[in-house]
Amino acid sequence: MSKIPLSLISFSILLISATHLIATEKAMKVGLTPDWVRSRVEVHLRDLPTPLGPTISFQTRVASVVFPSDRIVSVDHRNGDGLWHSTRRISPFIFEIPKGTRELRILMDVSVQADPSSRPFVSWMERGAGVFILSDLIPLEFEGGVSVDLGGGSATYFRSVDSAVVAVPGERGAWSSRDGIRIARLGEWPIAEAAMFESVREILIDYKRRLGELAVDNVEILLIRTEGERGTWSARTIGSTVVLFSSGTPFASQEIQRFHEQMRHELFHLWIPNSLSLKGDYATFYEGFALYQSLKSGVAVGRIRFADLLSTLSAARSIAMRRAQSSSPSDQWGDDREFLYASGMVSAFITDVVLLSRSSGRVSSDEFLRGFLSENRGRRTESDRAIRNHFARFEPLRAFGFGPDLMPSRDSLDSVLRLAGMELRGGNLSVLAKPTGAQRKVLDRLGYNARASRIQTPIR
Repeated sequence: MSKIPLSLISFSILLISATHLIATEKAMKVGLTPDWVRSRVEVHLRDLPTPLGPTISFQTRVASVVFPSDRIVSVDHRNGDGLWHSTRRISPFIFEIPKGTRELRILMDVSVQADPSSRPFVSWMERGAGVFILSDLIPLEFEGGVSVDLGGGSATYFRSVDSAVVAVPGERGAWSSRDGIRIARLGEWPIAEAAMFESVREILIDYKRRLGELAVDNVEILLIRTEGERGTWSARTIGSTVVLFSSGTPFASQEIQRFHEQMRHELFHLWIPNSLSLKGDYATFYEGFALYQSLKSGVAVGRIRFADLLSTLSAARSIAMRRAQSSSPSDQWGDDREFLYASGMVSAFITDVVLLSRSSGRVSSDEFLRGFLSENRGRRTESDRAIRNHFARFEPLRAFGFGPDLMPSRDSLDSVLRLAGMELRGGNLSVLAKPTGAQRKVLDRLGYNARASRIQTPIR
């Protein structure tokens, strides 16, 4: 088997924001050279930020993925003499950098992860296809804009290392483009290409109506079919690129619904947090609101029923209440992603209902999130601070006693149900038989009267 020439590989890197092009000359330059036979990539860094040193360090893990100690094959540096020198390794992920270093050459082993659920979160290569995520390929000390060299004299600027990703479908998949949407599929996907583009376009239109225009002109989606238990999937949205690993569904007729559900969640992240430059993770807010808004969007465009929204909220409430009341140290919410996401979803629902009730249906979570985007676009501050400041701006939320800790109590949820014209029946949320006029206004904005007309979209 011979090394695949770079000229045969279709590199695809998206321009994250044209407004940052003027800063390209100040950005660190990054060149990527994959070795498809050995699943390695050479990362060449030039115009390094100064001052450097005395050491550089690399990611040791991303999410649940712990990198092997031999992942970094070698690091070389070049200084004023123009020659490459081997860089001294202090530990598997820390290297000593001499003064005057002008360039770095990093050789990284990015063999595919054994667990498919981890692959959207890390760089990987397999059989001529792969994804290169710069944040796990270059030193942690480098955070600013990067100009990625594609060869042939062209380069693309990314506003930050965290937003830079290169998706390569290789010969097993080709990019198809329509209306600023690019999709590549690896493996068998029993969904017509036209239906995929239609779903993505439909979601983007709905989110633009709710959250405002995007700061990017293109959206890129790489779809990889996996083996294993049916109905399982894992995805990540980096910058404006969605990477999705998904197994099949038990029935082919469910494929388009599952794809739409996956895209509703991931495409929300194009706005929050990816269009912002906030620092730090706040999964309860980012993921909780993504889950809730994807449900509202699904109802609005007729892909799911309002009863489906209530059913999912009921399950989230059950998880949030059960874990919040647990006294076991192993059940503390800080280490429990399921609880964080469930609590975040319930909290987004509380936010939506309180704002709708206090404004007679005029202000919802849509306006809440649009304001959050407007306040924080272009700012580099901590996520926690930005979220707390935004919650503090809404007097109805303060008066209700609900804030940015996003940990709902049983009392807060029960009170919200009355505002929304709902009740609990056997642990499940349901609409009152005779809601008041004020409650009807809230229910209407939540999507109670929306018509689920596209649930049985045929697969062609």
